[in-house]
Amino acid sequence: MEELRFLIIGEFKNSFEIIKNVLHEMGFHIESTVSFDEGLDKALSGDFNVLIVDLTARDNDYVDFLEKIKEAKIQEYVFAVTDEKSRETAINMLDNEILTYFNQPLDLKEFQTAIDNIKKVAELKKDVSEKEKRVLYLEVINEIARKTLCRQDEDELLWDLAKLIHEKLDIYNVNIFLINDNTGDIVLKAFAGGFGDDLVVGFSLRMGEGI
Repeated sequence: MEELRFLIIGEFKNSFEIIKNVLHEMGFHIESTVSFDEGLDKALSGDFNVLIVDLTARDNDYVDFLEKIKEAKIQEYVFAVTDEKSRETAINMLDNEILTYFNQPLDLKEFQTAIDNIKKVAELKKDVSEKEKRVLYLEVINEIARKTLCRQDEDELLWDLAKLIHEKLDIYNVNIFLINDNTGDIVLKAFAGGFGDDLVVGFSLRMGEGI
């Protein structure tokens, strides 16, 4: 499934152990901090796609935090433990598609259900993503077959294929080598992508060397 990476921010008082145990039992990796400043740095790093935040702090440190999270648009989900005041603030500041809020004290069943739901969504997303990749690969294979049948000039064909694979499959660098029947070496015939300035057609390697 698509990896869910959890960052827990805040003190949570009696709820922290509940949250931690639920996530550990479901096999998720978590990190935690009580500091909104440190939590913001970690959240903006892009290493976490799920935030669990305690917004029941007496001060308003969370207001600036929520504003930055809203602007960054990095996290897929924000789970907020709230009181009446912070709940209203969170609802006004965050898109309801990513925000789920819980009252304090935290209801264990309610929290488990919410986490299980996003786990199922992540599994569905991965399944869809894998199917889309397979369809894309088939489209590229079909296009390669079509170009191979239609193109007479071998050199031009290889350049077209390198460009096609680079663009359609979003591969950073594509090199096409052919085997020299006389020497057994592999010879670079065409390329596309990021290393273009460093490559020269005709560059050769012994089979198994350098790759």
